[in-house]
Amino acid sequence: MKKIAIAFALFSTTALYNTANAQDEKRKEKEIEEITIHKKGDKDTDLVVEIKGDKIVVNGKPLSEFKDENIKIKKGKSP
Repeated sequence: MKKIAIAFALFSTTALYNTANAQDEKRKEKEIEEITIHKKGDKDTDLVVEIKGDKIVVNGKPLSEFKDENIKIKKGKSP
């Protein structure tokens, strides 16, 4: 009976460790990049947003060069 209890305790400890380790790996994979677009006013606007790797292109221009008084685009990372 003692051998069964020790084997069960060893199995439980190993299972809990592996589960915790797998959850840590999943959290690392879920880093998400967010792009938020805010529009002012009622004016209709056509907007083309392209994501190419790490670069974001808006209406054919890099995000850093995009200027519009009625549209704000924010880039950020989410945990």
